[in-house]
Amino acid sequence: MTAVNLFFMRQYFLTIPKDFEEAAKLDGAGYFKTFWRVMLPLAGPAIAALAILQFQGTWNDFFWPLILFGQGNEHLYTMQLGLAQFTLTYQTQWPLLMAGSILAILPILVIFLIFQRFFIAGVTAAGIKG
Repeated sequence: MTAVNLFFMRQYFLTIPKDFEEAAKLDGAGYFKTFWRVMLPLAGPAIAALAILQFQGTWNDFFWPLILFGQGNEHLYTMQLGLAQFTLTYQTQWPLLMAGSILAILPILVIFLIFQRFFIAGVTAAGIKG
């Protein structure tokens, strides 16, 4: 988890009204139960957004796998390092590069489609005041 993710979650938790926390405290819930039963379900859209962004950032990472694997074993390359192999010194194999790019996009698209309902729930909940 990066510092940006921690800051994002902190800012999201600051937007949740303190009334929910106080109501749970009046009902006799401790800190952990308040977090687990009240705050965490309210943070579903933020967690979904972070899951998508973290997966996308990790999946599309290029430089860290390049540092780790370098010019070593090509069977250990990630998808992005493999796509970079289609760009040669004097030519680029465009059909293979575009087909590989489509294959690289598919896991991110699937993750987005799975978590999309959380985004919709977050937008509708943010629009309701009262």
